[in-house]
Amino acid sequence: MPRYHDLIVYGGFTAPFFLSMKIFTTRSVIASGQALDAGSVYDVSDKDASILIGMGKAREATSEDEAPACPPKPKAKAKKAKVEVDGDQ
Repeated sequence: MPRYHDLIVYGGFTAPFFLSMKIFTTRSVIASGQALDAGSVYDVSDKDASILIGMGKAREATSEDEAPACPPKPKAKAKKAKVEVDGDQ
């Protein structure tokens, strides 16, 4: 069972002390001692999120950002023409 000082009461719900927010990084950055690559979605603390968004290095993640990218469809291979060589007869 969690101790009282590990939790805060927020609107009738119990939440962890550090609330988190999903961000989409537009540049590679470091937050909370972890390297975050550009173009990915991360779950960081509200404080880190507000700092990165204020610096213009991240934005709030949307559902489109969280969706996995569809892999490109493989291109159809071109059929090679068979060349018949008439032998000496």
